[in-house]
Parts: sequence; C-alpha cells; structure tokens
Amino acid sequence: MKKAFTLIELLIVMVIVGVLFAIALPKYRNTVERGRALEGIANVRSVGEYLSAQCIVNGNSFPTDSGNRTRLIEQAKKDVVKSKYFTLNLTTSNLAEIIATRQDGWNYSLTGTIEGCVLQSIVCSDDDTGECADLDLLGNPDNGGNLL
Repeated sequence: MKKAFTLIELLIVMVIVGVLFAIALPKYRNTVERGRALEGIANVRSVGEYLSAQCIVNGNSFPTDSGNRTRLIEQAKKDVVKSKYFTLNLTTSNLAEIIATRQDGWNYSLTGTIEGCVLQSIVCSDDDTGECADLDLLGNPDNGGNLL
C-alpha cells in the first residue's frame, strides 16, 4: 500500500511556508535597500574626496566663479558617481554640501559636508518617515549622526 500525504498535511505545510515567506520578505527588502544606501554613502564619500582634492589643488578653496564651479560639478557627476538609485545634487553656491537623494519610493537623503577641504560628515535625513532608522543609518548619536 502506497503512503501519501493527506490534504490537511499539505495545507499545513503551505501555511507554514507562507508565514515564513511573510516574515522573510520585509527583512530581505530592507537588506537590499540597506545595500543601496551604502552605495549612496560610498558615492557621497567619493564625491567628497574628489571635491576635497580639487579644493586642495585650488589653493585650499573652491573656485569662486560660477563657470569653474559648474565645470567642477559636472566633472564630479561624470567621473565619480555611477548610481541608478540616487540623484546627486551639488549647487554652485555651496560646493561644501553634497546631497544624494534616493529614488523609487524610498524617501531619504544622504548629506555630506565639507569643511576646510575635508569631508567632515555624512548624515541621513528622512523627513520623519523613519527610513533612516529602519535601514540602521542613524550613525553615531554622540557625533550628530555622522556615518563616516
């Protein structure tokens, strides 16, 4: 006589698999997004180092005329940033601030600050949506949330 699974046993296994899937999917999604956020931090750090080097080459200051500032920004975007998940924002008025904004449904920004030709901090901000906390991007609270 051939032993087979009953319908009840199969339904119980399907329910258990469904519960495990429901638990694992949000964790997986947050882990993938955390990886993308770390890519954003790496991009902000790379642009910060690029701008710091240009600052040092320029005699410890950023270019003062808007034409050279615009060229520097375009060069940084072209040579340094290779991301499809973040939009990099640099302004000609304030080269000491690098903002990487997340696209595709997530709502947070990574802001790098340069002082004295050195990248001093990278901070995550999320307009009170809790996404920085969900992704464990709050940084060191004793250091103003710095992610460096």
